[in-house]
Amino acid sequence: MRPGGVVAAVGACLVVTVGCSGAAMDGSGAGAIRRYVSALQLGDFGAAMAERCASAQVPSTDKNTKESFLAQVRQVKAAAGGELRVYDIIEVHPVRLGNAQGVPYEHEFRARLATATGPSDALHIGTVTENGAPKMCGWSVEESFDVRDQLANETIAGSNVHVDDVRSVVEQVATGVGGDIQDSSAMTRRSDFAGIEGWSSGWRTGSYGGGRITVIRYDNAEASLSHAKAIIDHFAPDATTTFTMSELPDAQALRYSGLAWTGVQTADLAGQIDVAVAVYDDVVVWMTASGLDPEENHSKLNVIAETVHSIVGQ
Repeated sequence: MRPGGVVAAVGACLVVTVGCSGAAMDGSGAGAIRRYVSALQLGDFGAAMAERCASAQVPSTDKNTKESFLAQVRQVKAAAGGELRVYDIIEVHPVRLGNAQGVPYEHEFRARLATATGPSDALHIGTVTENGAPKMCGWSVEESFDVRDQLANETIAGSNVHVDDVRSVVEQVATGVGGDIQDSSAMTRRSDFAGIEGWSSGWRTGSYGGGRITVIRYDNAEASLSHAKAIIDHFAPDATTTFTMSELPDAQALRYSGLAWTGVQTADLAGQIDVAVAVYDDVVVWMTASGLDPEENHSKLNVIAETVHSIVGQ
């Protein structure tokens, strides 16, 4: 082993809030979380993945995916003040987090990171036992629990306005809001796409951030409402808040953590994404504004909504 490797291993223990031997030997779920954060602090992808369960793995064979993951970890690290370190962590009851089938994880922990200005907002992390060891398997920002409770009592209101040409709406919105268009393409029926037809376009604004407009036609109005709800429900576990837009009052909108797959992004750290869906008869209009500061308002998504309203109407 190179001398530098020994130094790195010692450094990994120093960035957590327990002693070196304690961090390495802690067989609890909290220990797995501390080791995960420590590995990310060092940029050690393999060590980080060793603390995640099988279903939460980021593919190591895809170089671009791996590099994108580490780049986004660095964004969270920079937002925290240049270091990733656990501030505190406790086990909480009852367990509210679970897998995609709704089965609760074995344990749930509430963790905060240390930042340059004090403790971060909280992240809830679920763990399971795999091969006799605890592994991180799912996580949600603390604010998401209130968001999901709110969404459970809301329904998306659809408009009877008919959209004749989904591509035309997308292209008019994409060019109307400005920005450097990165892609514009059709969506066709396949196993993972339930729509009849669709079109999507994304753009970039400045050096970081941008937006996307996707318009999809379904078999009927009932199907469009169902899929609009599915879109919002998909992002709800990472959502920090819901909001309304004056131009599209019937749309459902929320803000969520844009770097959630890192497993360390809290609601107050790094880039956020605003997303909204509006339903026009058998069509879903899906809008996003990305690369947002946690304290930034919703004006960028409002611009997209205003453009949609001017083209489609109410």
